[in-house]
Amino acid sequence: PVVLVQHDQVKSEILKQNALSFLINSCQQFDHRSKRLLLESLGSMTFDQEAARLLRDNQPFMQSMEEMQKTADNGLQKAAEKIM
Repeated sequence: PVVLVQHDQVKSEILKQNALSFLINSCQQFDHRSKRLLLESLGSMTFDQEAARLLRDNQPFMQSMEEMQKTADNGLQKAAEKIM
């Protein structure tokens, strides 16, 4: 899944379909492995300016990423760091 998000066309489609907001809001409901994969995908999205702005503007999400950097296991920490 992370490989797909590295393609600009896929990033654009995610933004066009307003799926980024859905993914951000759904993140806390996923199990550990799914959450790590989602966060890694979101980290790949940060190379798109619009996606980075949407992530940055979502303060609750960014606060959860800051907290995850401090308390989560190594895989989730790295994914949160990539987003930050």
